[in-house]
Amino acid sequence: MWQTDRSAVRTQVDKASTIRTGDGVPLDVVIENLSHSGFKIECLANLAVGEEIALGLAGVGVRAAIVLWSNGSTAGCRFNDPISQAEMEATIAASTVIDASNVWGPLPSENAAVPQRRYSTRRKLALVLAATLAAWVFWSAVAIAFWQIVRAFI
Repeated sequence: MWQTDRSAVRTQVDKASTIRTGDGVPLDVVIENLSHSGFKIECLANLAVGEEIALGLAGVGVRAAIVLWSNGSTAGCRFNDPISQAEMEATIAASTVIDASNVWGPLPSENAAVPQRRYSTRRKLALVLAATLAAWVFWSAVAIAFWQIVRAFI
């Protein structure tokens, strides 16, 4: 599917940033580490593997990327076009508006259970089907009761 360069040297950055998903929704993230070819982020939303995003890099601008893996609130992404050494240094040196250590409070440890913030597609579908079935049962019962009342007067 995607070839990843897992040998890239990663630099710990822990900087607050913003991504935009394919539908344009902005999400606050913390860039944990950064390499020329990609990055690892913490995000309160679950990103889907293969999802295209745009990452704002402080001091550089917006760069397109794709989600290669996602595990709860952590995701690994690859830049569509690798960033240069100058862009990497500018991102590391740039100050962000907020301190990343206080974006959401303490970040969960790697082994901590991360609460799900969004329902999966399967769960959404199950909820819609359950609600539809419940509505059908309710209105069927109302129709049967109404019909019995009408028959009593006929």
